[in-house]
Amino acid sequence: MIRLQNEQARMAIAPEMGGAVLYFDLLVNGEWQPVMRHAEEVSDVLECASFPLAPFCGRIRDGKFTFNGRQITLPRNRHDQLHTIHGQAWQNPWKVDEQSETEARLSFVYEPGDWPWKYEVKQHFRLDGPALDMTMQFRNLDTEAMPAAIGFHPYFDKSMPVFLSTFAREVWMIDDEVMPTERVPAEGEWALGPDKPLENFVCDQNFQHWSREAVLRWPQRHLAVSITADEAFPVLVIYCPKGQPFFCFEPAGNLADAVNMAPTGDPAIDMPVLQPGEMKEGGMRIARIEA
Repeated sequence: MIRLQNEQARMAIAPEMGGAVLYFDLLVNGEWQPVMRHAEEVSDVLECASFPLAPFCGRIRDGKFTFNGRQITLPRNRHDQLHTIHGQAWQNPWKVDEQSETEARLSFVYEPGDWPWKYEVKQHFRLDGPALDMTMQFRNLDTEAMPAAIGFHPYFDKSMPVFLSTFAREVWMIDDEVMPTERVPAEGEWALGPDKPLENFVCDQNFQHWSREAVLRWPQRHLAVSITADEAFPVLVIYCPKGQPFFCFEPAGNLADAVNMAPTGDPAIDMPVLQPGEMKEGGMRIARIEA
């Protein structure tokens, strides 16, 4: 476990468990308050506070797609999932490249296997006062082009009432297997702000054309944070299960199952492609603001 801390923020990272974050807390009125769910004693990466998504985000139907005339078949990588999900980076150990009191750099190299292309992913975590910067770099190390996207999968605390303010123009409806089926305006029950209460909001959707900015407020904790994400994340995934003390707010580089969708010319829908040696980079920042 890697622990980072300054006078206003603290976090822990588990390199061996998919390069995942175990917790991110902020000091509020002399007490540590959880921003992400606190997951110090866990045995499964899905119980962590955040983990990296690469080389794709979300599900690929039946783990099958065709790319450049090549049929790709991926194994189901979770016994509790019907479809291959979230790539390989979150299910492999990462190497610690650098570490200080407030920063850490991790890396993971994937040798071709079920996914037939070689790649490298790097993560940089930095505490900056009452803020956390998380950056990810993905490089195609193969001799062929490959579909590739990155994303973050943070679980935020919902053990107390929390309110979300952000904007997205569209949302994808899903089938019984949580696969996107139809794109509709993000209006009415699917509008995401301002100050949308999440206590009774049930969601596992992909949102598109979102603002890449958001605010989360926990009034009882006198705590609020802003979230900003780079252009590398044209999709927002919100997972808010009923009756759970957490919800996920995931900046994502691709729509779920985008590898099986016909090209549209819209970067929020089409699966990104990286040429040999090409790199994709993106980051998100979570920072305390006036509550």
